[in-house]
Amino acid sequence: MKNLTLSIVVIFLVGFIFQGCSPSGKLSTKNALLRLSPKPNTNYDQNMTINTKIDGLPGANMDMNMTLKNDFLVESVDADGNFVFTTKVVNVTAKMENPMFNVDYNSDNPNLEDQAEAEFHKSIKDLINVPFVSKVSKLGKTIDAPKPKSKDANISEKQLQSINQGQSSFINFPEKAVKVGDQWTSVNDIEGDMPMTVTTTYTTKAITLTTVTLGLDGKLKVKEGGMGSGSGILVGEATIDRITGMIQKQNLTQKVNLSVMGMDMKSTTVIDLVMTKK
Repeated sequence: MKNLTLSIVVIFLVGFIFQGCSPSGKLSTKNALLRLSPKPNTNYDQNMTINTKIDGLPGANMDMNMTLKNDFLVESVDADGNFVFTTKVVNVTAKMENPMFNVDYNSDNPNLEDQAEAEFHKSIKDLINVPFVSKVSKLGKTIDAPKPKSKDANISEKQLQSINQGQSSFINFPEKAVKVGDQWTSVNDIEGDMPMTVTTTYTTKAITLTTVTLGLDGKLKVKEGGMGSGSGILVGEATIDRITGMIQKQNLTQKVNLSVMGMDMKSTTVIDLVMTKK
């Protein structure tokens, strides 16, 4: 039962590891053209905190607090503005509290004598310090889904699907410039163990000479054919650098009702992302 609980936890978490950056234009505070335009060979620290509460897991509820430190490298930008980058998870820390087990994990120094911590480490160890390369359009649409840069990487198909779920969270930008109050909606179909459709409405909240602030309001629906069913909502805010189009910071709250393996669960996840140029 303990291993089942940890397996469900990993479904919630692995996709978050590769949630990322997003897309900007001419410096007017009246409107902004949102585009990815980073310079090649630019390196970023990408720090993410994930706080999750799950009600309904075997053995009672669970609180999880996770911190991810990622290395984000811009490799190239082609003539059409398409953007190639690599993302590498450098460190993961996690605290999980449940009546069946407690985990206090650091990927730099895992306690493999603890069964729960060893199981958690086994689920993510092959993702640590492994560069994944992806290609995204200047509007934030995935062209090439993440894949290991090295053919020798030991990444399972299930892990790769979860990573692709994470990249599907990229913001899809409109063709035209936006002004404060403008809205647009994108729909993403996400595949994996728990395939879902995510519909997100973006609202331009503020434009300055250096940043654009967007509000996010969305709904998700788990599609038939996966290992569960359910639906949920998400709300948040993102601040984007106008010169490069990269996210500076993002806060996202996701509330989901799920039925997995015959268990009804409710989860609330708060994700804070900060990207800093090295």
